Amino acid sequence: MNSNVDCELVKKNEKRKITEKLTNAQKIKTSFSAMQKNLKPHDCDVCGKTFTQKDNLKIHKDRLYNGTTHACDTCGKKFRRKDHLKYHIDTAHNDVTPTCYICRKTFTRKDNLKIHIDSVHNGVRHACDTCGKKFSWKIDLKNHIDTAHNGVTHTCDICQKIFTQKSTLKIHVESVHRKITHPCDICRKTFTQKSNLKSHIDSVHSKITEACDTCGKKFSWKMELKNHIGTVHNGVTHTCDMCQKTFTQKTHLKSHIESVHKKITRVCDICGKSYARTDRLKVHIVSVHHGITPTSDICVKSYATKHSLKTHIDSVHNGVTYACDICDKKFSWKSDLKNHIDTAHNGVTHTCNVCTKTFKHKRYLKLHINSVHNNMARACDERGKSFAHSRDIKAHTGTAHKGDRLHV
Repeated sequence: MNSNVDCELVKKNEKRKITEKLTNAQKIKTSFSAMQKNLKPHDCDVCGKTFTQKDNLKIHKDRLYNGTTHACDTCGKKFRRKDHLKYHIDTAHNDVTPTCYICRKTFTRKDNLKIHIDSVHNGVRHACDTCGKKFSWKIDLKNHIDTAHNGVTHTCDICQKIFTQKSTLKIHVESVHRKITHPCDICRKTFTQKSNLKSHIDSVHSKITEACDTCGKKFSWKMELKNHIGTVHNGVTHTCDMCQKTFTQKTHLKSHIESVHKKITRVCDICGKSYARTDRLKVHIVSVHHGITPTSDICVKSYATKHSLKTHIDSVHNGVTYACDICDKKFSWKSDLKNHIDTAHNGVTHTCNVCTKTFKHKRYLKLHINSVHNNMARACDERGKSFAHSRDIKAHTGTAHKGDRLHV
C-alpha cells in the first residue's frame, strides 16, 4: 500500500519538474524573443535616424520635435533630458561633487570620474583596431574611427557646412544660425559654448588654474595644460605626411595642410579678401567691416584681436615678461621668446626655396618671397606708390601725407 503511494508521489514530482522545466524554457524563449524584438531597429519618422531601443527613439523625438523639457523645481531651468536635470540638481543645488579618492580631483558627473580613474590612475586605454592609436575615452575612439577610417561627416542642413563631429555641428547650428549665446552672470561676456563660459568663470573670476605636476607651471585652460605636457614633457609632435614638417598642436597641422598643400582659402563675403585661416578671416570681418576693435580700458589703445590686447595689458600695464632660461633675456610676447630661442640658441633658420636665401624669422622669409619672387607690392591708397613691406607704407603715410591731413 505504502509502496504504491510512494510510486504515485514520485510520478507526480517528476511530472511537476518536467512542467517547471517547460515553463522556464518558455519564459526564456519569450524573454529572448522580446529582447530580439527590442533590438530591431526603430526609425524616426521625421529624420529617419535609427535606434536600437524604443526608449531612445522616444527621447530623441521628445527632445527634438515634441518640445518636451524637464524643469528644475528649484530654479526653473529646463533640460531636454531627465539625466541632465538630475546632474544639474546634484551639482547646482545639492552640492554633490563626485571626487577622485586618489588625487581628490572633482567632477560634475560620476561617469566622468570613472573615466578619469580608469585613464589616469589605472592606465586604461581604448585602442583603434585599424591604426593602433589609443584613447582615454571610448567616445573619442568612436569619433576617431568614424572620421579617420569610415569617412563619416555631419552636414549642416542650413548652410551645408560639413563637420567631423556631431557636437561641433550642434555648436555651429546654435551659435551661427540660432544665435544662441551663453552670457557670464558676472561680467556679461558672452560665449558660444558652455564649456568656454565655465573655463572663463574658473580662470577669470574664480582664479582657478591648472598646474603641471612636472614643472609646476600654471594654466587657465585644461587644454593648454594638456598641450604643454604633451609637447614640453612628453615630446609629442604632429608631422605633416606631405612635407614632414612637425607641429606641436593638431590644429596647427590641420591649418598647415589646408593652407599650404590643399590651398584652401576662406573668402570674405563683403570685400573678397581671402585668408588661409578661419580665425584670421573672423578677425578681419569683426575689425574691418564691423568696426569692432578690442580696446584697453587703461590707455584706450585698440587691437585687431583680443589676444593682442591681452598681451598688451600683460606686458605694458601689468609688467608681465617671459624670460629665456638660457640667457635670461626677457620678452613681452611668448612668440618673441620662442623666436629668440630658435634663432639665438638653437640656430634655426628659414631658407627660401627659390633663391636659397636664409632668414632668422619666418615672417621675413614670407615678406621676401612675396616682394621679390611673387611681386606682391603694397600700394598707397592716396598716391599709388608701391612698397614691399607694410611697415614701409605706414612710415610713408606718416611722413608724406602728414601735411595733407593738416590741411583737410
